[in-house]
Amino acid sequence: MVAKKDIKKEIIKAYSNNLLIDKNSFKTIYELCVKLEIEETEFYQYFTSFKDIEKEILKNIIDSSLSVLKTSPEFETYDTKNKLLSFYFTFFETLTLNRSIVLYLINSNPNKLEQLKKIETFKPAFIEFIHELNINFLDVSSDNIQKIQEKTIHASAWTQLLLTFKFWMDDKSKGFEKTDIFIEKSISTGFNLLNNDTLNSLLDFGKFIWKEKVIKTKS
Repeated sequence: MVAKKDIKKEIIKAYSNNLLIDKNSFKTIYELCVKLEIEETEFYQYFTSFKDIEKEILKNIIDSSLSVLKTSPEFETYDTKNKLLSFYFTFFETLTLNRSIVLYLINSNPNKLEQLKKIETFKPAFIEFIHELNINFLDVSSDNIQKIQEKTIHASAWTQLLLTFKFWMDDKSKGFEKTDIFIEKSISTGFNLLNNDTLNSLLDFGKFIWKEKVIKTKS
């Protein structure tokens, strides 16, 4: 019998193991409850379906990443660029710790739209984090321009995260070291754009992408 305080955690663990080890053998919630020796009513206190569990698994990854950052005394002393870098490295380290289940959940449906919907589980918390960074391209006084600028920043930041996530999914390098390089170069390029120091960063980042995605594809 699962201790009550551990039920939610054990449901997530059992479901994850079911997907990765038992090849998705649970066909009903009842089967999972029998496995855990709990009543169905206990399951429904936390989830309404298997899809809810999957969303929770992904949501926990970004929530735990942000929690680690925000409880670190050093984090608040960082400038905006280093706060963003800290998030990226923490987030992708947490993703790597859960790589098997993340890849399974994202790739289990071949439909690209459905895959994107799952990835977008990360979006609300990430956009809130970006909002808290108060990144500004221009010093403007118009409220309308500021709102447009904020939407642009949020959209650009989300696109960048998606590109990095896709790179990480495809990364075959030892310790995912190429993902670390991708993060450093992409974040540096983005912030250099704000400082009007763009050409060298763009060329450097472009060369890296060319080498990884174009040359290797041809070879």
